[in-house]
Amino acid sequence: ATMTNFAAATPASANRKSGAAAAGARSEVALQLDLKDAALAVADLNWAKEPGVRAAGTVQLDLGAGGALTAVRQAAIAGDGIDLRLSAAFANQLLQSLDIRHLQLGGTNLAGTVARRPEGGWRAEISGASLDATALMDGVTKPGKSAKTDQPPLVVDAKLQRVVFGPKREARDVRLKLFSDGKHWQSINLELAPFGAGSLSLRFGESGGGRPFTLTSSDFGAVLRLLDISDHVSGGPLTVTGRATDVGDSRILAGHFDGSDYNVTNAPVLAKLLAIASFSGIASLLQGEGIPFSHLSGDFSLQDGIVTLRQGRTYGGAIGINASGIMDLDKNAIDLTGTLVPAYTLNSILGYIPLVGNLLQGGEGQGLFAASFHVSGPLDDPSITVNPLTALAPGFLRNLFLQGSAPPATPPNQPKEDVTPP
Repeated sequence: ATMTNFAAATPASANRKSGAAAAGARSEVALQLDLKDAALAVADLNWAKEPGVRAAGTVQLDLGAGGALTAVRQAAIAGDGIDLRLSAAFANQLLQSLDIRHLQLGGTNLAGTVARRPEGGWRAEISGASLDATALMDGVTKPGKSAKTDQPPLVVDAKLQRVVFGPKREARDVRLKLFSDGKHWQSINLELAPFGAGSLSLRFGESGGGRPFTLTSSDFGAVLRLLDISDHVSGGPLTVTGRATDVGDSRILAGHFDGSDYNVTNAPVLAKLLAIASFSGIASLLQGEGIPFSHLSGDFSLQDGIVTLRQGRTYGGAIGINASGIMDLDKNAIDLTGTLVPAYTLNSILGYIPLVGNLLQGGEGQGLFAASFHVSGPLDDPSITVNPLTALAPGFLRNLFLQGSAPPATPPNQPKEDVTPP
């Protein structure tokens, strides 16, 4: 949780209209600001003004004994790309509250209040037409950027008609309530609609100190695009459930996901994997109408930037995929092992043949014919290998070849206790 920083580079001229009276007396000060030649920036709101761009303002200050600032009775700045009107209260020269009557900076247009909480930290209530959260989301979704800790506690209640997450990525009708104790988010209640398709709902934490979470979406492909994770998935309801566990300063998220009825198109890593496995017919679907999948499920955990996938499974009529391994968000790297099952529907039917099906298949979800694979390295261009002895081999023979294979790597410093939700 961070307070937005406002940066200004001089020169900027200020004319003082009224000043203090005798020493020790209270006084009022009025300032007129010419900000045309100043460089201004609010990085968290993705806004900046270059020198030479028109802007001017007025500020009315209340000063106490000794010239200590007690209030900004009124402040207003207007210009190209900026329209700001606010007031503020101070005690012992520390900000106590901020009343933002109107704030328009670039793509942000809102109003709200920020006030100190008696128990410590801040409370923000925000509403308005739009918020440009591009810079804020970069710290959440981009690999290599770790969240700040040991910040003041923060409570946020926001209602926004439109939130911009990045170029061509935005959400409508955003409702957000959250609480951070300064180290971790303790509760989150979020509702939004990704622009163009679907909906998303997130519930995290509850009264009494429990930290379960549930995320549901009617179109998780739209959610992946909104968060700038992938542009290659469309459609598909998704439910993610789990629980958070804190171990010292580290937080572990562990849970299970279920999805269905989605489509994958133009996915470079999957296309490369299918080509190396000589499944060219299936790979060609990616360049056309896409590969449909009817089922998605698996278990996961997230700790210190490492996502661990266990028993990930997805399948459709054309292909089935099983995978387990890790993804390092900070290093933008992946290490997965799994199985490709072509013609999944046909393989599944063969598996129902009494006795013979059980003998030939290599395990649940693996099919009669399959190829094992290993994907490792940078997410945008990983190294992919396929075991040639298992490609298109009967299941019992494939299992013979795979005897003694090492399990997927696990993230460092993972606690020994089981944190998988019940």
